[in-house]
Amino acid sequence: MKSAFIALLTPVLFANEVVLEPKPGADLADLISKSEFTKLDLVFGNDTYFLTKPLELTNLSHLTFRAKPGTHPVISGGQVITGWKQVKDKLWQTTVPDVQSGQWTFRELFLDGQPRQRARHPNTGTHRIAKAGPDNRTSFFFNQGDLHDWPRPEQIEFVFYHDWSLSRVLVDSIDLDQKQAFLRDPVGQTTAAHYAMSHFEKQPRFCLLYTSPSPRDRG
Repeated sequence: MKSAFIALLTPVLFANEVVLEPKPGADLADLISKSEFTKLDLVFGNDTYFLTKPLELTNLSHLTFRAKPGTHPVISGGQVITGWKQVKDKLWQTTVPDVQSGQWTFRELFLDGQPRQRARHPNTGTHRIAKAGPDNRTSFFFNQGDLHDWPRPEQIEFVFYHDWSLSRVLVDSIDLDQKQAFLRDPVGQTTAAHYAMSHFEKQPRFCLLYTSPSPRDRG
């Protein structure tokens, strides 16, 4: 057994098989990919364990995940964000270096296991596009006052309401003079004509979701 496992595991050895109890916060992807055994039986307690990358089962012929009796372990594909500071009443902030450098983006934030609402514009309801762009897929014209000169528009997610489904596409840029927004990718499945912006409604509904900083009404 490699020494790197000692800090993470409580091992019980059998013939070419090992029963492991990962420590809380253990990185399961590394643990499993670096295993010297062909059979692993992982036993989890009442804690949270992480998967920082996809599992690689190249050397394994048998892998079992099970909880200790009476426990409810959580296996999370997320990352812990620390360093929060309260800057105003009900307002907390932190700096995530990988996000700041552009190496990581995320769309969900959980607190005590519960998803938090992302910054949304408008706060309730939806806006309607004034007119679809020339290709009916990658741009649209908006009404006066609906969009603003927010910093870092590339972090804005455009949520477009089809008749029965949603498209989520990142914004590329916003032209306030022309009242036109440009998207990084097409809306809807490009091989299906009914996913075009103006197929069901001439002025379809949309809203925006933001990571940071939050878009704010300036009226």
